[in-house]
Amino acid sequence: MTSLPVLSYVVNTRNKLQFLRIAMQRLLAHAGVDEEIVVVDGGSTDGSAEFLADLRSAGKIQQFLSEPDVGEAHGWNKGLLLAQGTLIKIITDDDVFHYPGIRACRQYMLEHSEIDWLGSDIGVLGASGELEIKGATKWYQQWECRSNPAPFEFCGITLLLRRSSLPLLGLFDTGSAAVDAEFSARNSCHTSKANLGWYAGALAVHRVTQTSGVVTRSRQLDSTRLRINAEYSNYDSATDLFKNAVTQAKAGLSMLKVHVKDGLRRIEFLYGIFRSVFPVRPNGVWLDNDESRVVECERWMTEYSRRHPSRFYVNIRRPPVGESATKYQLS
Repeated sequence: MTSLPVLSYVVNTRNKLQFLRIAMQRLLAHAGVDEEIVVVDGGSTDGSAEFLADLRSAGKIQQFLSEPDVGEAHGWNKGLLLAQGTLIKIITDDDVFHYPGIRACRQYMLEHSEIDWLGSDIGVLGASGELEIKGATKWYQQWECRSNPAPFEFCGITLLLRRSSLPLLGLFDTGSAAVDAEFSARNSCHTSKANLGWYAGALAVHRVTQTSGVVTRSRQLDSTRLRINAEYSNYDSATDLFKNAVTQAKAGLSMLKVHVKDGLRRIEFLYGIFRSVFPVRPNGVWLDNDESRVVECERWMTEYSRRHPSRFYVNIRRPPVGESATKYQLS
């Protein structure tokens, strides 16, 4: 590669080799000649480091770092600082990504230099095998209308970042238990000047596995999100305060629902483990290394994105250098 890459795929992993093999297979099949792959391993002991070192030796990944870290945010930050691309795409080791959608978002961001960061909707695949949309586009539209003083939090696995905007966006917070919630809330709150682009399709499917944070740290994540919401919200009036109280009450009810689902999910995992011991299992039970389900997720994202032709939105808070703010109707 004689010039700097247009897009850097940044992968963060630790001790998830069974997922990583499939994720890297998909990524290597879709990465372009003007793109680079940056992999940060947190000192894995399950063979991941050796697997990645072989890929690096074969010239299939451009940058590779393996050393202990102090958490997910620390690993992501290493990757962001290593990346050389104009744009940066976050890639997790155990989720499924829609690379045609990523390519469309890449082109959109290249054509719209005012966009600092971009997110999208996602699908969620639980242990039962049911695929459903998260519904984040509706939340984005509500946030954009300023109907609520709360910031906009969304899943970080969809993130595309402009590397030159990192000084504005900042790095991931190494002290937060909910890394993507803190990053998205901080950069969408009332004081932020970052311009957010939004893709109405689905760029990823989050696979809920036994090691997922929503399973292992659900209560900690819920309480952290409440603190993040309070920290970055804007209470300029009693009306805003009342609206936020209503929002928090709704969030509390939603979390109760999450905890109930969490209990059911744990039962589903126990059932999935039981069925994985035996060769015969009913359709729909999720196995962590079941590549056929990855294909199903990819098809689902293709179909979902096809049914949402009004694809892109932009929330402008800061116009490009040299252009008038009134052109973008800054609020």
